[in-house]
Amino acid sequence: MTSRDCIEHGLVPALQVKGRALETFAIGDRLQRYSVPGAAVAVVRDGEVEWSAEYGVTTTGGTRVDATTLFQAASISKAVAAVGVMRSEEHTSELQSHSFI
Repeated sequence: MTSRDCIEHGLVPALQVKGRALETFAIGDRLQRYSVPGAAVAVVRDGEVEWSAEYGVTTTGGTRVDATTLFQAASISKAVAAVGVMRSEEHTSELQSHSFI
């Protein structure tokens, strides 16, 4: 299964119950389940965009999401920033303490 197939048709739940068959979902199903009108996905491999796609609409009843649609980063920016800090420190033997105001 390609990375695109996994995103579009093979999403799995965050929690899985041992002994229960693995259930997969299409991205459209997940958008509907969580009342998200639209999303955009970009897969980056080795610093290059491998593929990108847009799904759904900008708001309920709005226009289709396209490559120029702007999304609010919201809380995802915290996780992305944390990964960036950890990656920048991964080549050192020890993380240094930093204070941020």
